[in-house]
Amino acid sequence: MKLFYKHESWAPPQPGEVEKADVEEVVFPRGLFEELRRVLRVSQAILPFGARKFQGWEVGLLERFNVGDVKVKGVVGGDLVEGGVD
Repeated sequence: MKLFYKHESWAPPQPGEVEKADVEEVVFPRGLFEELRRVLRVSQAILPFGARKFQGWEVGLLERFNVGDVKVKGVVGGDLVEGGVD
């Protein structure tokens, strides 16, 4: 799956400032964010140089998965805790 992304730090809009409607903020636990960033950067190596950016966005690839394949117990201290689902 092709993914277009930007890494931006978020700040609340100032009074009178219009909020961006074309960007959706997604917050991840730190461990998941680091792994996602690593995978996206590595995936760019298989894309042609000219396809790694599109109109100011980074382009990366992610493998699709089924929700049932993911076994995560929860989040502790901002990190994912892996384990079987009982």
